[in-house]
Amino acid sequence: MEYLFWIVITIVIFIIQTQVDFLNQPLNITTVLVFVFGIKNIVKNPHVKGYWSGKGEIKSALFGAIVGLIEDGLSNSIIGPSLLSKALIGFASAYIFTEIFFRWTSLTVASVLALLTVFDSIVIVSLRVLMTTIKINTFLFYEMLLIQVVTNMIIGFLVKLNREEIQ
Repeated sequence: MEYLFWIVITIVIFIIQTQVDFLNQPLNITTVLVFVFGIKNIVKNPHVKGYWSGKGEIKSALFGAIVGLIEDGLSNSIIGPSLLSKALIGFASAYIFTEIFFRWTSLTVASVLALLTVFDSIVIVSLRVLMTTIKINTFLFYEMLLIQVVTNMIIGFLVKLNREEIQ
């Protein structure tokens, strides 16, 4: 049942992302989707017999890779930049909130989500510039990035995540 929920929410997020824009700039809410999935899949005991299990991180990275693959397919460009970026975001979101931050606040969640949004955009654009003949207008890229970061920070403040909800 949980898988069905994530499939439905992923489809809804992709529909929203492709149909809604803000100030004529696309949104990047798939990063929020992968981020929330990563946090929801943090295991209570990430260390088994003294060794890091990586269960939550690997599951989140796989989900991120699937979302990135779909995003690459819909972008009508090369396959790989979004796949790599979203997989790393899935891994990082689970890892950051188990190994780095132990106290979650709305500001912490929003700040980490903003940094991951910047990371996502830089990785995707950099790989597309390196692997294709695409030319990027730097001013428009920064404008798009600013709008995406602000939008995702607002969403990050609204996301309520409790450590007690973790499996």
